[in-house]
Amino acid sequence: MTLDVSPRTGFILIDKPVGFTSMTVVRLVKRNLGISQVGHLGTLDPFASGLLPILLGGATRLNDKVMDGKKAYSFTISLGVETDTLDSDGKVVWEQPVSADVSEQIELVRQQFLGKISQVPPAYSAIKMDGISLYEHMRRHGVLPREIETKTREVYIYELTFKGLRSDSAGKSLLDFFVICGKGTYVRSLARDIARALNTCGHCSILRRELVEPWSVSEALVLNGLDGDALKAGLLGALRPPEDLVPAMPIVLGQGFGIEKCLSVGNGFEEAAQCFEWLRGSPEQFLTPFWGLVRCSSGITFLAEFWPSEGGMLKVQPRKKL
Repeated sequence: MTLDVSPRTGFILIDKPVGFTSMTVVRLVKRNLGISQVGHLGTLDPFASGLLPILLGGATRLNDKVMDGKKAYSFTISLGVETDTLDSDGKVVWEQPVSADVSEQIELVRQQFLGKISQVPPAYSAIKMDGISLYEHMRRHGVLPREIETKTREVYIYELTFKGLRSDSAGKSLLDFFVICGKGTYVRSLARDIARALNTCGHCSILRRELVEPWSVSEALVLNGLDGDALKAGLLGALRPPEDLVPAMPIVLGQGFGIEKCLSVGNGFEEAAQCFEWLRGSPEQFLTPFWGLVRCSSGITFLAEFWPSEGGMLKVQPRKKL
């Protein structure tokens, strides 16, 4: 059975251009598709470009089930200058000479940032403490209140590849890297810490997100050059079904008005596993409780918890209507 795509629900992979905020892209999608419920996954800073998944309609309710996979970025460190935002948009807070033999130190330093590492997130970040984003505090007051501090956190670096050393037009040393990292990694902080490990300082001057597992930026809609009807057509053409947000989740077809009525009012039910039509996965795969999607014949989809029970039965409890 083919899963259809409603123009009111699903997700779109966008290649965000430099200069746009993530919310600028959200507003653009809202305006062009006439949909009020739109969100994004994984904020990209205005100076950054690359892959930004945009969720529409009921698909926004799946945001806590995605973005736990690996992410990949290409980034450039500008050595000798650190800014308060750790990127090229911030104010200079520290300048330090760059050693002439910096290229000889890079490989040793690179190895220090592989695997599990400790990282202090940027003061200008979307991390919330006491319900307010750190960047909101910084923009209002210039400093973080004493009771709100950026906390050291552990993140995982799967791969860190040095791509080359070059100079910009002002003669500043630039280091190009490619990183594959786990959830919660701030590349701006990684750039700062690599520069300090090289006995200087630095900031992230170029950042491009290449991958949000399992999607690549090569699959994304490029916004540059699109406007008017072409933009609307491009967005609609790039729309994917919400089921594709969670490609590892099983999907079952809940047939009959009775099942859909139970799901719609939040009531659980029990049914023989073999009585479901499995659109993705099979009952033999699941011997322990699992999350899955129930797609009704009307086209409405529900996120649900499943519990296998005796006699080949499945207990189903709906959690969210998509």
